[in-house]
Amino acid sequence: MQVLKDKTRQMIYNAALSEFGEKGFKDSSMRNIAEKSSMTVGNLYRYFKNKDDLFSAVISPAFNKIIDLLSNMQKPDLEIPETFENFLATIINGLVEVHKEYRTALLILLEGSEGTPYENFREQVIVLIEKKINTFLFVELEARGTQIEDKFLARVIATSHVSAVETIFKNCTDNERIRKLINMYLAFIFKDIMERF
Repeated sequence: MQVLKDKTRQMIYNAALSEFGEKGFKDSSMRNIAEKSSMTVGNLYRYFKNKDDLFSAVISPAFNKIIDLLSNMQKPDLEIPETFENFLATIINGLVEVHKEYRTALLILLEGSEGTPYENFREQVIVLIEKKINTFLFVELEARGTQIEDKFLARVIATSHVSAVETIFKNCTDNERIRKLINMYLAFIFKDIMERF
């Protein structure tokens, strides 16, 4: 009996992932998910009490992995070289690993989670990168005599990084190509940055 329940849950999970991936949370419906799962809406509610509950079940594994990754990056005892480029490379490598396992869920988090407790996910990532720009990159530039006139530049750079990675994730499925594209992007943006400022 448990095998049947597990199989049904997996069918619901796959249908929900498809529905949320196509329409985002707001425009998805339990009726559509039930149809894609080849079951009645009433039967679907036996497994998940509402759309929020189902969305959380589908998204939380990817969300938790990414939050763990970002939380680890904030630990003061983390042994990574204290450069902004290395911080970004570490984040990117972690995201690529999450992407391998949770591609659709990751894209839903980035652009389909409006109306859920996860809707600020993109903003959380931007804020973390913005902080690291201020603590790694700008501090290093200022130590070399370059004064950053407007610190809002950190926000602009962080937002562009998240958009760049999101574009790569949306349009590429091969993880090695993703890694190469992200590394090329970072080299393009940061190569010789100390001399350019």
